[in-house]
Order: sequence, then C-alpha cells, then structure tokens
Amino acid sequence: MPRTLSERIVEQLQQRPGERLTAHDLALAMVRADPAWAEEKRRRSRQELDFDGLVQQVVAEIGANLSQLRSRYRSVKTTEDRPRRYYWSEEPYDGASGEDAETAQPLQRTTPKLGSEADLYPRLCAYLHGELGLHPKRIDERATAKSSAGVDRWLYPDIVALQALTQDLHRDLIEVIRALPSRKAKLWSFEVKKRLSRSNARQAFFQAVSNSSWANFGYLVGAEIEADGSLDELRMLSARHGIGLIRLDPTDPSESEILIPAREQPEVDWEGCNRLTVNSRDMQQFIELVHQYLASGRVPRGFDYP
Repeated sequence: MPRTLSERIVEQLQQRPGERLTAHDLALAMVRADPAWAEEKRRRSRQELDFDGLVQQVVAEIGANLSQLRSRYRSVKTTEDRPRRYYWSEEPYDGASGEDAETAQPLQRTTPKLGSEADLYPRLCAYLHGELGLHPKRIDERATAKSSAGVDRWLYPDIVALQALTQDLHRDLIEVIRALPSRKAKLWSFEVKKRLSRSNARQAFFQAVSNSSWANFGYLVGAEIEADGSLDELRMLSARHGIGLIRLDPTDPSESEILIPAREQPEVDWEGCNRLTVNSRDMQQFIELVHQYLASGRVPRGFDYP
C-alpha cells in the first residue's frame, strides 16, 4: 500500500500506462481511491475543507513535489504543454506534444471555490516552491504592530520568499562561498489579487510597488486577468517600475506562469525591509530564517510549504 504522496502518484500512473493525466486528474483519483487517507488529510488540515477544497490541496502538493518526483522516478514523464500532464513510460522521454496530450481522457474537473484572496496563498506558495525553487513565508498584515484598519494598508506584501543560491551545493563549496564577499541569497515579494481588470489593475500594481519594490524581485499575482486591456496596462507599468506579473492557476498551481518577468533590483532596499521587519512578527521570522540560512548555508525549517 503506498504511503507517500509520490508513491500514490506513481500507483495511479502505473495503473494507466501511457495515459496522460493532469495534476487535478491525479488528485481526484487518489482521493477517490483511498477515502480513509483523504479523510485523514482533511482532519489534519488547518482549514475547513470540503471535497473540492481537499482535491485542490492535493493538487498543490503534487505541484510542490514535482522536482522530487521526477528525480526519484525516471519513468514519470510530463508533457510540455499547458496544463502539464503526467504519465508513466519506460521509454526515454518522448517530448510529448500538446496534440498528443489532447488525446488523454481526463477525469471530470471541478472548479475551485475561492472565497477570499487568502485561499490563494497556499496555492501560490506551492507554485513558488515547486516550480521556482523558492522558500515562501506568509505575511499576515493583521498580526502587525499597527493593526488598526487602514494603517499602512499598502506597506505589507502577502508573501515573501527566499531564493537560496547555495542549497544544492557541496558542503565544502558552501564553506568557501561563505568566506567570499558574494551574494548568497535573493529576496522576493508578492502582492496577491483574485482578479485583475481595467478597474483595479493600476491600483493593484502600485500597491505591489509600495510593498514589494524593496526586494530583489517584486511581483503582482492575479488568479484571473481580464482580457480587457489590463495586461497591456500592466506591461507598460512594469517597464517603468520593474514589478513583474504572475498568473496563478488555482486549480493546478504548477501550471501558473510568469507573464511579465520582474526586473531584478541588485540590492535589497534595507531601509524598506527594516520598516517591514520592525512592525511585522511574520517578517521578523522570515528575516531570522534568512539569517539562519546565510549562517549555515542550509535552508532551515519554518517556511510555508503546502
């Protein structure tokens, strides 16, 4: 009986050799195949999850475990099209095309029910860690020194993240790097919105400028981006201010994509970072984790993974 998430994924793929399944297809199949396991996951969750919410949580976990899954099981292949599809094949990677993936018969999909922007945070964390290799941390503006309504509303980002540049290096090399005056980490910051349209895109963008431009990379994140010219507006603003744009796929975070790359800021705005750190307990914890990483060369526990 499979125990780990990776083993459950492999079991589902082996039962359908050659069939191409999305992460949502896999999650739905796993939840249906083992109701006791699904109920235990629901019980241990920090959120109240209905059936669809539980499936979405498993989808996020699949995306976050993609790199580990590929490295451990060479017969697990993925297509290059979007949404990405997983399949089991003993043959060398065949570079499956989008047309091939179209022939798959996916299980019935359900649309995620997102009640608030907070529902997007764990999905964004799954994408950042699973696809970009970042180590994210949630910043709760309600748990700040200035918790009054409206005070510094644009000061705090929703998510910050560490990009650890030495985490996969040999320990001896890490010691050498620590002795050199070179940068060992980059800091990222994210402002999250459920929907971006002409009516709110400019305001949302400048909120991201306000709370994320202190970092090496600052991003505005949207789960829905209306086809009303808002993307053109955001491209123009990004060219001026350097804030990037991510389209977050709530159904399958691994299928999210960077629509506009952020312009890297070579140095962190430490004054701006300090303002956040002084007033936010979550930011203090994030900076402490960054410090532990820089001191040891190893990423510590404490980041927000799904």
